[in-house]
Amino acid sequence: MRQRKRNPMCPVHGFFKGGALDGQRYAFLRVEVLPSMDTLLHVRVSDGVWPFPQDRAIPLEQFDGVLWVPIKGDRTQRFNIDGVLEAAHVEHYERVFATEVAA
Repeated sequence: MRQRKRNPMCPVHGFFKGGALDGQRYAFLRVEVLPSMDTLLHVRVSDGVWPFPQDRAIPLEQFDGVLWVPIKGDRTQRFNIDGVLEAAHVEHYERVFATEVAA
């Protein structure tokens, strides 16, 4: 059996398939790297029952095995999750380096 390629392109909004957030709709907001080097993904989620979405910061580890699925018929933009994570880490290192040089 041929192995599937990992596609780093994720829809900006859609729903999660798998994991603790299974079935919840989301809108991607941003990535944050904490001083402890933990990576948080900020998403706006709605379970479909409660009409008001909540902004949540979720550790990157909780997204292992979770699919980011676009809503059928929706022509959502896509972003490269690997590029976004790399940019967040570079920005974190630059901020840490700038504070060390200033001190």
